[in-house]
Order: sequence, then structure tokens, then C-alpha cells
Amino acid sequence: MPAHDKDIPAEKALFDAADALRGSVESAAYKHLVLGLVFLKYVSDAFATQRSRLEARTREPESDWFTDDDAEREAILEDRDEYASDNVFWIPRDARWGAILALGSQRWRRARSPS
Repeated sequence: MPAHDKDIPAEKALFDAADALRGSVESAAYKHLVLGLVFLKYVSDAFATQRSRLEARTREPESDWFTDDDAEREAILEDRDEYASDNVFWIPRDARWGAILALGSQRWRRARSPS
């Protein structure tokens, strides 16, 4: 049994994903791809945390951000300045971790399914 099989599930999933990428990417380019993904995951987590804080503030009646209007709430949640003011990277909707993960999963399933 390989040593990575004893890891926690997340580590095994990461190892398996890295293993799959290695087969389709030149080793010289692999580090750039992986470091880019690690960075994207890091800034996406910070973005999601800030977004959760903002959403909570828009729902607290005592808050300056409070609103009952869903469109106004969405505008606040998508306002770049609300992130930049707390030194959080703004991430466009299509570049957020969940969107990238969903796109990758779709492509992975299509590539693995029999034609």
C-alpha cells in the first residue's frame, strides 16, 4: 500500500489530483500550474470569508450595511471596494474557486467517460 493511502481524505484527494495532472503537464510547467492553483485557493478562501462577513452584516438590523432588498445585498456583496478596503483580493464570479472546481469536474467527467 502506498504511503499516501494512509493520509486523511483531503490529502489523498490532493495527491491523486496532483498525480493526474502530472501525466498531462510537462514537469517544468507543473510547478507553475500547482502554485497558481494554491494561490487561487488561498485568495478564494479569503474572498469567501469576507463575503460571508458582508452578508452577515447586511442581515443585521443594527449594521450600517443592513438591507432587506436582495438586489441591494447582492450589489454590496459584489462591490470590489468592500473587499479591497480589508485587503482582500477581488475575484470575478467566473474565477472563484467553486466555479473553477465545477468547470474542472465537468471536464474531468467528460474526459473519463467512454465515448
